[in-house]
Amino acid sequence: MKKLIALCLTATLILMALPLSAFGARDLSYEERLARDLKNLGLFQGVSDTDFALGRSPTRVEALVMLIRLLGNDDDAKKSSETHPFTDVPAWADSYVAYAYSEGLTKGTSHTTFGTGTANVQMFLTFVLRALGYSDANGEDFLWNNPYALAEKAGVLPKSVDRSNFLRGDVVLVSYAALMANLKDSTQSLAQKLIADGVFTYADYETYYDASALENGVQIAKELSAEEIYNRCSPAVFYLEIYDKNGEAISSGSGFFIEESGVAITNYHVIEDGYSAKVAIPGTEEVYEVSGVYDYNTEYDWAVIQVAGAGFPTLKVGSEATVVGGATVYAIGSPLGLQNTISNGIISNTNRIIENVPYIQTSAAISHGSSGGALINKYGEVIGITSAGFTEGENLGLALPVSVAMGYQKGGLVSIADVSGWNRGNAEIGVPQGEATQREKAFALLLAVIDTMENERINGNPTYTERENTENGYIEYSISKNEDLTIDVIIWEIYSDDTYYTSLTLEPYSDTMFVYYSYNMEEDGYYFTGYTDIYAPSYTPESGIRFTHVEGTADRETNESICHGNLMAGMDFVQGIFYSLYELGDFSIADLGFINY
Repeated sequence: MKKLIALCLTATLILMALPLSAFGARDLSYEERLARDLKNLGLFQGVSDTDFALGRSPTRVEALVMLIRLLGNDDDAKKSSETHPFTDVPAWADSYVAYAYSEGLTKGTSHTTFGTGTANVQMFLTFVLRALGYSDANGEDFLWNNPYALAEKAGVLPKSVDRSNFLRGDVVLVSYAALMANLKDSTQSLAQKLIADGVFTYADYETYYDASALENGVQIAKELSAEEIYNRCSPAVFYLEIYDKNGEAISSGSGFFIEESGVAITNYHVIEDGYSAKVAIPGTEEVYEVSGVYDYNTEYDWAVIQVAGAGFPTLKVGSEATVVGGATVYAIGSPLGLQNTISNGIISNTNRIIENVPYIQTSAAISHGSSGGALINKYGEVIGITSAGFTEGENLGLALPVSVAMGYQKGGLVSIADVSGWNRGNAEIGVPQGEATQREKAFALLLAVIDTMENERINGNPTYTERENTENGYIEYSISKNEDLTIDVIIWEIYSDDTYYTSLTLEPYSDTMFVYYSYNMEEDGYYFTGYTDIYAPSYTPESGIRFTHVEGTADRETNESICHGNLMAGMDFVQGIFYSLYELGDFSIADLGFINY
């Protein structure tokens, strides 16, 4: 967990929390009209001739098929003879996925699974940007988990798109906007390309496409008074109390609802030491249990939780376009346990970078206990997660941009006790094997491999190693068990006088993994050392490595590239161990958190 602590400025940071989603049922009549236009151009289809099903979330497969149709490649995909390695693709979409896979438009959640969940806004924007010629490989043009800035610049992200509750109706908005977007490094728009490719005619385009429709369809947001913002937004921001295993309260913070069903967001550091948590709803005497955690990120300090209940008020996510210096903002949270406290101020800096994490700096008061609260714009929309402040100095509050949490995965619930590590220690790492999760079983299997096949010791720890001889040296791949029951995946490369060392520390209950790397060339005196944390769910073969700490005389970029290559080789090694033990269970590196490996 990367905590904000003293910044060598005699300033002490105090940690806090965040909000989001929508007021009332959404009117999709406007999106319905745009969907009909796209259908007339042959670029969009519903679930039937009369139903576009715009009010539900698209599945990953549906989102991909919608993209292929938007590109005018529906016939090509249907006739495709390409193949794909995924085992979870429905038969009707088989040729579409194979086509997109061969064209480099998509990857699976693992080597053998495409993914059966819903598509979020980040996924679809990534699809569209790739189709326009942009690349997320090694962060060349954008990052797959943060495509917003490029999407807005390219003109494919209308302000009316709901980033927190992404629906098929939002797919229509992005698709409609994409037709006007230019291909990368070109003055040709996507619509012009489709006309040139014979997907539809210019006459059809003139008849069915209204270039001003998106602009005309966006309602002008009404600026709200402080009283209106408090009355509208404060019911969705709650007080969160954290307990230890004995039921004793150990800390408190804030949070906010993003779905009426009880899905909510807070800071990770609010829950990181807890065994359980309860939520107090403002203006009522109701107290609700926190059922568990869907997703979290220790580096960016957010967690998506489920509150047991339904019918909760929610917040709407505001456009990043409203995050401008000098803009009026409001913070709502529970500082010092004082529930539903509101303060106001301005945005002092839109992109304050602290320990490689971007923050919105604000003069709105953010005090201890506000962690997980909402930073709200003048339209009553949440734009930030109130997360930290400086105790020495006035009006120096920090809020994470709410967009950092918008790519969360809503999979199975994990208890707060599991996330914080309270439940560690069964069959070495957790619970009885019959009750263990897939991740716990996979981790326990690797520990068993080390115990039964140990052939050396590294730093005194039991280790299983395989060696691969090369033309002028050798490479060693190892898995080593540490005293705290984490596992180091180690790659040694020895070439004459060149020595490369890379280690990845696998955590059984955290998705944040530590990477350490060193290089030494004895003859010329070159050396390099670097380390960083990586977030497993978003780490891909295209991600690359960016060290947060470096030392040495050798080239940084070259060694970051070597380290990334070694990490992928180390994951291949672990994957090979799982494959060789298939009779003991169907495990993969994805079970350890690397779902996009």
